Amino acid sequence: MKLKTKLTLGIGFLFIIILVFGVLSIVSINILKSDSAKVLSNNHETLMYCNNILKALDEVKSNKRAIDSIEVNLSRQENNITEPGEKEATDLLRKNFEELKANPNDSSYTSSLFAKGINKISQKVGEEAVELVIESKDDNQEKFLNEAADLLYHYLVLLQAKKYRLDDVVKILMERHK
Repeated sequence: MKLKTKLTLGIGFLFIIILVFGVLSIVSINILKSDSAKVLSNNHETLMYCNNILKALDEVKSNKRAIDSIEVNLSRQENNITEPGEKEATDLLRKNFEELKANPNDSSYTSSLFAKGINKISQKVGEEAVELVIESKDDNQEKFLNEAADLLYHYLVLLQAKKYRLDDVVKILMERHK
């Protein structure tokens, strides 16, 4: 076999390999595109369900249908679990909702914070922020993460007390990075 024939066959083979990998890449990208669209759609639905639940929670004491709204949206969310950890969070939400239905005159820590007012909530955010800073100087991961969770919890309570949502803050962050 001549050298020219060998080179032609070798280049032809490489061309076919490149073509096959190109086609496989296009197919893979289209599959990823479809999957990511489904994930985004499911995540959007989760946000809508959660938003509806939050709105209904604000009306629980004044609107008897609020409990029904929470139930409907929570059931929808239970059928829309796609992300790691989402099932556990939804199960915890279900547990807390069942407690709310069983005991509508809530005496939880969160309710007591709201009852004490914005000054007490703000004070707790400050305390938790200081505790987080103190723990950040050490290498104890468990204590640091617990303080971070406490700060995040009290921050979310503060947002709720001020009639804001976390997505209001996220929108501002997104606008800053345009």
